[in-house]
Formats: sequence, C-alpha cells, structure tokens
Amino acid sequence: ISRGDLQRRVAFTGRDELGDLAESFNRMAKTLETQETLRRRLIADVAHELRTPLAVMRGEIEGMLDGLIPIDPARLQSLHEETGRLKHMVDAIEDLNKAEASRLSLQKEWIEVKPFLEEIAERYRIGFREKEIALALVCDGHYRLYADPERLSQIVLNLLSNALRATGTGGTVTMRVVRSGGGLAMTVEDTGSGIREEDLPHIFERFYRGAGGGLGIGLTIVKELAEAHGASLAVKSTPGKGTSFALSFPEEAVHNVS
Repeated sequence: ISRGDLQRRVAFTGRDELGDLAESFNRMAKTLETQETLRRRLIADVAHELRTPLAVMRGEIEGMLDGLIPIDPARLQSLHEETGRLKHMVDAIEDLNKAEASRLSLQKEWIEVKPFLEEIAERYRIGFREKEIALALVCDGHYRLYADPERLSQIVLNLLSNALRATGTGGTVTMRVVRSGGGLAMTVEDTGSGIREEDLPHIFERFYRGAGGGLGIGLTIVKELAEAHGASLAVKSTPGKGTSFALSFPEEAVHNVS
C-alpha cells in the first residue's frame, strides 16, 4: 500500500483480535482505493470539460493580440461571459467532488420531514409562481429522518430545480412522502416534458448531457448524496407526460413522530 498498490488485501479467517485488525485494515485499503479512483476520474473529467472553452478563449485573445479581432466592448463582454461559464463549471465540479466525499463527512441528525420540506417549498415557491406551476407537498404522516440536513436539502433543491425547468406553464410538481417497505420513500414528481428513453439509463452519469442540456453534474451529485445516506435513487419518466425521482431511505433511518 505504501508503494501505491491499493488493491492488496489481508487474507484472514478468524474472528479474534487479529481477524478484527485484518478486517479494519482491508476497510482502510478499500477506502483509500475508492478515493484514489475518484481523484483520477475527477482529474480526467475536469481536463476534458475545460479544454474546449479554454481553447475558444485562447483563440479569441490571440486574435486580438495579432490584430485580427477588434478589441471592443462586445468582444470583451463575450470573454467575460465565457469566464463566468467556466467559473460555474468549476463550482459544479467542486460540488461533485464534495458529494463524492460526503459519505465520509455527513453530519447526520434527526430531521422532522414535513416541516423540513415545507420550508424548502416556501423558499422555492416564487419561482414556481412566476412560471404558473403548482408546487404541492403530500405527506402521509409525521416522520423523523436521520440525515444530514444540508446535504438532504441539496438533494431536494436539485430535483425541484430540474422539475421546474422541465415543466411548462399550468403544470404541477409534487413532493410526496410515504412509508415504504419499513423505510421512507420521498419522491419529486412533475408533469413536464419527461426524459427520452435513450437518455434514461445515463442520466446519473457524470457530464452526461441529455436533451435538457446543462453540465450533466446535478443528478450525479444527487445520486452520490443519496447513496452516502444509504438511500437508493430511482427514476421513472414518460416523454411528454412527466418524470418521478424516488429516494428510498432504509428502515433504521426513519422514526414515526408520536
């Protein structure tokens, strides 16, 4: 491991102190291997995503220096907007990196689900009103969920933001919470444009851009944060009718409020 071979594991059979030590060592090695894989993948993705806009900006600046492109307010404004897009991309990549590392740093506490979602809905309601889209919260009981409130809020806001973009005037977005299989299912449903069938298997992949555009990072962050909480994430969608994202939390993370 000190030489960088993070795939090595200790073989053990006993359940005594040495067995516990070997198991702990293997867990450490697995964590190191996962972090190294994430680091390498992130570096490759960042290089790929930043190469094209940087090449465009460099071409414009070189043209200005050579006198081939006029240096005027319009050109400078274009470059300024391009740097803004680059900053947005870097910020999103940083969010993704934090999400991938979040399973090691979650600050969990017991959250009352209904008031928590009501507060989020109220924060977002103006944006829905502007597009004349109904935002509803349906909760079949009073529950506490053991989760990181900041990360859970990030999940819900990301899903609401996607639903808002996908739904047209007169549509509806519903946050729904129900008991499911002993655990808790939290869904965000919309009556929007839906997701194309060919895009559906890939929407959680990093930097995958479907018909909706965007950076292709938001849903990857949602999936990483969901898995960090021990929750599963599923999606159902019908083009032209709408989409539903469902978060399913395990039984041990849920309590009924008496």
